[in-house]
Amino acid sequence: MKKQLVVLVLSSALFMACKPNNEKETTEKNPHQIAIGVDSSANINLAKKANEMAMKFDYEGLKSIFIPNAKLHDNSKDITIEDNIATLKMAQKEGIAISVNGEPIFHEVINDKPNPKTGISNYVICYYDVTFAKGAKKVNIKNYHMLFAIKDGKIHEVWDVYDASELTTLFQ
Repeated sequence: MKKQLVVLVLSSALFMACKPNNEKETTEKNPHQIAIGVDSSANINLAKKANEMAMKFDYEGLKSIFIPNAKLHDNSKDITIEDNIATLKMAQKEGIAISVNGEPIFHEVINDKPNPKTGISNYVICYYDVTFAKGAKKVNIKNYHMLFAIKDGKIHEVWDVYDASELTTLFQ
């Protein structure tokens, strides 16, 4: 009986010692990992706000969320926020409405280390299907891609890539 009791106590002690600690879960970091991604953040909300303001032609609002010397790369053409607003004003004057189709996809990449030149480590990536409409004429741009570089609650740089080939038909 004593042997059985000793075996039971030793088995219990061994079981308790081998039990995983659920209080603290650790994940080994991949040595090639340089960033994390999130699907909800203040920076994502800022990128959404920028696009909503552009669709509503809210120029003062747009200016307020960009740094004054923000860089924009519109299909690889380097422009300023003022240039972008001028384009939006032209579209508004022509009676062009801008809308998003379906649910856009947003995610943020947060680099482990900031860019040594800009100090930026937060980038919001978004994918849209966008419609530009003037009366009965509509141009649907599928896969409108945008990348926002954000620091201290302001947009510092934006890259957007899309097929603009049919947009000129709205200005004829």
